[in-house]
Amino acid sequence: MIKLVFILLCCGVYTFGFAQEKPTSFSRDLKTNERENKKFQSTQDVAVFILSKYSTEGEKIKGIYSWVTQNIQYDKTGAFALNAGPDKNAKVYVAFTRRRGVCENFAGIFNDICQKAGFQSYVIEGITQMNNQIAEGAHSWVTVQVNKEWYFFDPTWDEGGKFQYFMSAPEEFITTHIPFDPLWQFLAHPYNEGQVKKGSTMQHISGPLNFKDSLSAWLQMDSIGKLESAERRILNAASQNRNAKTNLSVVKMNLEIERQGEQVEWHDLATQNLNDAVRLMNTFIEFRNDLTLLQKSDAELKKLLTIARDKIARALEYLDKIDQSNAKLVMGTWPERERIVKLKNNLGTQESFLTQYLNTSLAERKALFYR
Repeated sequence: MIKLVFILLCCGVYTFGFAQEKPTSFSRDLKTNERENKKFQSTQDVAVFILSKYSTEGEKIKGIYSWVTQNIQYDKTGAFALNAGPDKNAKVYVAFTRRRGVCENFAGIFNDICQKAGFQSYVIEGITQMNNQIAEGAHSWVTVQVNKEWYFFDPTWDEGGKFQYFMSAPEEFITTHIPFDPLWQFLAHPYNEGQVKKGSTMQHISGPLNFKDSLSAWLQMDSIGKLESAERRILNAASQNRNAKTNLSVVKMNLEIERQGEQVEWHDLATQNLNDAVRLMNTFIEFRNDLTLLQKSDAELKKLLTIARDKIARALEYLDKIDQSNAKLVMGTWPERERIVKLKNNLGTQESFLTQYLNTSLAERKALFYR
């Protein structure tokens, strides 16, 4: 089985920053005490605690948000290197252990606990603005479905136990948080950065959008379909923001990686089918060489070569998929195709013999092996 590894480099790097925050009142009624906090070794532990303590979705989501905003501290020391590493899980698990991180970590930890507590939730990336000014760095926040409705949460901006950006409605949240992918605005008429100004008339970047239908369709897509649809929406937004352009390059890079990974999967499946065809043909040849054919039923012998031909046809389908891939770097399939030519020739020889064998009377079949 051939394995290919593709390495892509992306020159664009996000600059995630801790954007401005507004003072608000603190709410500590759901804070865990120090002894309880030390017992939590993972996000799963927190989720189990929340589920044991609260029954309604509203209580649960408030408990999760309270725990994250009061027990995770903003600290960029070492966090940028951590988040730039190849292990995506480190954004959650290492930051959780340290109880420190930047917006990616706050969002990742909150999202992970929500999902483990049974909520449907997603981390969103985008840009932020305060006083109609776009912030320098990109940012991460979370959307969660609570009681069948979608809300937005920014645990980073609510560090310390605040609830200003807790369960925000889409129409309110868009004035400060603008996703790179317009789908995650959850608005009937998505906006672009520069057009989202609190208290002013905002222009739309596209026609009407039923975000619930779009989200439902997105959830049914595979990873490539999700990235392709995101790329189309981001391109349609035509954002001129530097971070948005970097995000688009990352989406394209991830799409290429997924497409190349898909090619590897198709190649493996083609190879597996060819190996199966060879095994079936070899079984038939062994039966022929040691006269075991005479002890096998006609149906069994036909089945061996029929399945072998089907396996070759299936392998060709996978090779055609590779040749038609939308990846920029497409794998070559000629070695496998040359192999198939030889297999088909050999299979044709065995099929010709089997046809002659089946058309020969039982009493005369043995004589075929001595000519």
